[in-house]
Amino acid sequence: MEKLTEGKIAFFAPVAKIVSKDLEVFYNPVMQLNRDISITLLKALGRKKLVIADPLAGTGIRSLRFLKELPKGMIEQLRVNDVNGKFPALFKKQLKQNKLSAKNVVISRRDASKFMLDGPGLDYIDIDPFGSPNQFLDAATKFISRDGVLAVTATDTGALAGAFKDACRRKYWAEPLRNELMHEVGIRILIRKCQLIAMQHDRALMPIFVHSSDHYVRVYLHAEKSKEVIKTILDRHGFVHYCNNCFARTSSGINVERCACGTIMRAAGPLWLGQLWNHAVVKKMITKAPAHLKKFLHTIHEESHIPEIGFYDLHKLASALKVPVPPTETILARLRKKGFKAAQTHFRAASVRTDAPLKVVKRILKS
Repeated sequence: MEKLTEGKIAFFAPVAKIVSKDLEVFYNPVMQLNRDISITLLKALGRKKLVIADPLAGTGIRSLRFLKELPKGMIEQLRVNDVNGKFPALFKKQLKQNKLSAKNVVISRRDASKFMLDGPGLDYIDIDPFGSPNQFLDAATKFISRDGVLAVTATDTGALAGAFKDACRRKYWAEPLRNELMHEVGIRILIRKCQLIAMQHDRALMPIFVHSSDHYVRVYLHAEKSKEVIKTILDRHGFVHYCNNCFARTSSGINVERCACGTIMRAAGPLWLGQLWNHAVVKKMITKAPAHLKKFLHTIHEESHIPEIGFYDLHKLASALKVPVPPTETILARLRKKGFKAAQTHFRAASVRTDAPLKVVKRILKS
């Protein structure tokens, strides 16, 4: 165990060249961005007296940062848990190290699902496991409060992004897509899985923020208890279709489509076909974010205004057209000049989300 710092916290954690679940206490430094964004989102929502649950706390760094960095009055109770036998003593040591009060903190060492099921209604639940979040979704969606937020990380991107198709079918009840759209498709598959589990408990989950970073995908879902909203959500489940011949993409409620070029398109899904971001929330996040997050959030804010599914990889299109790849900003400017919405996507470098038809994008590339 070494003394490290993250955000405004000094804490003790194991340091290893390879991060695995076999660590003495789990800590992944790569997930700092994940934690930075969770703090920024909670600040942007600006709610008071939240009951927050961190069921898979590891070293407890996320909860420590919540206590230190969230505004006074935001946390009514922090419920922090990890099944590791060393966790309670370590977390108490971390609190003392940072001169943080344990007054409104419940420290537990239990199975994560049992921990959530035995607690009160929870206003914010952070599911950040090693691998798939599946086994924790039933308990989390059962106890998320009305108007609460469920944050879910999935690090099994090999399944969600189509490297292991059978695993995706088995775990997420969907067909993935293995190409430039794989991470967006993976997020949409994950959202639908969370929504289906929540519906069993009459909870409607709507995404307010998502991102794909490093080796994981992350979704933030706002909870409502409404059969009407559940019906609306079910109406937005469907398939994304992709043409390997001309790179066109469409979406619909059926799993077989023929492209305008005559090719039978590949289908991914069922998945969530609705909006991925609440752009008002993203805009507020930018005002609350530390300097190192602002550019990333600006990119997401720009694409959040374009409700199109998927984007165009300029390198892939230029290669097929046998033309040089122009600067992304040039393509964005040309599309906007023609009256289309266009923005860089955070999912992939040199890729554009736009409401322009594919033929227009190709024409601009050729010119």
